[in-house]
Amino acid sequence: MMRQALAIALIMSLLFLLAPLGHADRCILPVTDADVYGPGQKAIVAWNGQVERLILSTDLYATMDTRVLEILPLPSEPSVDEGTFESFQAVQQLMMNNLPRVAPTGKELQGLEIVFHERIGAHDITVVEATSVDELISFVLKYAREMGVSSALSVDQETRNILEDYSTRAFNYWVFDLVDVYSATKSVEPVVYEFQSAKLYYPLKVSATAKGRTDIVLYLITPEPIDEQVIPAKMRFARYQPIDQQIQFQLSSQDLVTIDPNLAELFPALDGAGAWFTAVKYEGELQDLDSDLEVSLHPTSCRSIEVETDKAEYWLGERVRTTVHF
Repeated sequence: MMRQALAIALIMSLLFLLAPLGHADRCILPVTDADVYGPGQKAIVAWNGQVERLILSTDLYATMDTRVLEILPLPSEPSVDEGTFESFQAVQQLMMNNLPRVAPTGKELQGLEIVFHERIGAHDITVVEATSVDELISFVLKYAREMGVSSALSVDQETRNILEDYSTRAFNYWVFDLVDVYSATKSVEPVVYEFQSAKLYYPLKVSATAKGRTDIVLYLITPEPIDEQVIPAKMRFARYQPIDQQIQFQLSSQDLVTIDPNLAELFPALDGAGAWFTAVKYEGELQDLDSDLEVSLHPTSCRSIEVETDKAEYWLGERVRTTVHF
């Protein structure tokens, strides 16, 4: 009986974990005076060390029917495809299966080029390559007018600062996703982005342009287990409750196929051993998101350097020749 009660408690906590969560994967620019909130945000982030496959699905609602333009910064040009809700259903089933048995001890502008445009379900997606923040902002305003979204859309200084931060970090590809949002909560079809990345990456800081409190859950799939110390300090591992055990386990190759058939191609060298699944969470205010999730499984070690100069003592203002050996 005690065992049964524990199992029920674990299942209920998982259902709570997988319930609609705060939307915080992309910068949202509301184009009316209706405040936009995101009660549901789900993301599967699969990364093999070189290529990342990002599956996004969002539940959105607003205080009135409106349209929003969402912006997603990426480190390289993505391929874009339609996803399915079955991916998230598979993740939920795998988490249930791994419940602990016992309690643990085209068009061009200067500095900007449109590289992709397509209608995918409810999404009207445009991908641009931009190295100039001014050109990027000009494109946003021009695009909003042309799409009949708003003639009064503006970008405030806080949003501009965030865009400039991504630009200085060489995030030159930007996804514009035009979505209709209704006063009743609706799920938006998942979209899949696949791109080259030297790190496991998920944009969080860009969501600081929105307001309010949020809960974010990311399902990470990597070739090796992730240590909790390498995720941002404001995030933490999600846990099975009430036993307080981290949600981290190994996936088989078949498990990967049930989530997304393309994941088996992303991890071809595993030969049945599977990748690692880790669930991580953020709970707090959107404006407190001041960094992205960026994880390198094999960080580069630092080295000391030797500096030689042509003399031992110096006069203020004199020139000194210096040789640095790396």
